[in-house]
Amino acid sequence: MQRRLAVVLLVLAVAGFLYSLVLLGGLARHPSLGPPVLAAAEREAPLLALHLRLGARLAEAGIAAESGLAAAKEIFAPIERELLEFPATALDRVWNSRLGLRHALLRWSYRLAPWALLLGAVLLATAPRPIRSLGGWARLAPPKPGLGSARSG
Repeated sequence: MQRRLAVVLLVLAVAGFLYSLVLLGGLARHPSLGPPVLAAAEREAPLLALHLRLGARLAEAGIAAESGLAAAKEIFAPIERELLEFPATALDRVWNSRLGLRHALLRWSYRLAPWALLLGAVLLATAPRPIRSLGGWARLAPPKPGLGSARSG
């Protein structure tokens, strides 16, 4: 049971990490929002800057490039004017605005994927393993006569 939970957590961590990379890569490649958000992330949140750069690299390699950019445009369209007017508060507006279900999923996947990865790795490392003896089934077989298994008088 513990191993199954660990595998589920690891799969969720990888899926959440990839989802955040696709959307954050689309945000980094956004023509007007990318530069202020990337500058604010480099200034305030190095891990987010790493996610933005990795996502942009994946998008440049052709992995979900158009869907990530289209999703970022759709998600962050309501706050685009505010981000351009006040670039110093870009990260605050990106993370603390309520922009719908996909934005909430992005926030959850970005924040919980590392914890799910850590918990899954710990559960996998501490999962009980079956005990195997050296003899295997031979130890359960009845003893052969004359090998000192029974005392002869």
